[in-house]
Amino acid sequence: MSKKNRIELTDEEFIELQKLITLQNAIVNILKTDLTPEYKTMLNKLMKPKEIIISEKKRNATKKAHTKKINTTLKKIQNAINLFQLEQKTFTIYSLAKTANLSYQTVKKNQNLFENNPLFQKNL
Repeated sequence: MSKKNRIELTDEEFIELQKLITLQNAIVNILKTDLTPEYKTMLNKLMKPKEIIISEKKRNATKKAHTKKINTTLKKIQNAINLFQLEQKTFTIYSLAKTANLSYQTVKKNQNLFENNPLFQKNL
């Protein structure tokens, strides 16, 4: 006499298991049919995703590039502020962005650099 096992599942677990079995059967049937080699390759890649490993060297290089980009942006904003101060002209976020050759959103994001400047006009 063979031994029988019983698995107790919640309704949610049972539904998920049914979906998984149905999906697996569908994929097996698709792979058995006559498909183009490109399509079979694509399905195989979907079944066995490749793990992407990002090296420490690449992460450090990305951090360095990001930091450099932020510093360049901050320098552009500061140079534009200095230009307005030198000319004793009032400025807005828009005029600062245009002078610094940056987007309005970028300058607004870094508003803490100039919000206390007496030449800065908030509402214009």
